[in-house]
Amino acid sequence: MIKPLSWLLGKWRGEGGVGKYPTIKDFNYDEELTFTHVGQPNIQFSFFSSNAETKKPLHRELGFIRFQPGTKHCALLIAHNLGVSEVEEGEFTDTEIRTESHTVGRLTFGKPPETKKINMYQCINVGFPPFMSAM
Repeated sequence: MIKPLSWLLGKWRGEGGVGKYPTIKDFNYDEELTFTHVGQPNIQFSFFSSNAETKKPLHRELGFIRFQPGTKHCALLIAHNLGVSEVEEGEFTDTEIRTESHTVGRLTFGKPPETKKINMYQCINVGFPPFMSAM
């Protein structure tokens, strides 16, 4: 079942990203993304970002991409190091994944602002490495 998304498998590195959030100063970051599988009908992933100047670790995400057999429906199960977990569902093609969160959980003692929804996640195979964005 992972064959249509086999282009994701491997380790990808991006440099010079810009983080912009309303509650903190803009920052530059680098990110490493790894997609693997062990023969089950899912893909395991990890995203690790670090400050581009200081190399200090920033955001971390670990999770799985699961597939509904016989369909193009998929789900992302994601745990963030900042105390947020989410389930996103959507569709995939041979070139992209588009999902929207339907469940977001957080620590009861997490710092504000509270994450309520992740609107879109996409991974597009228009060349290598794949382009990824989250909003």
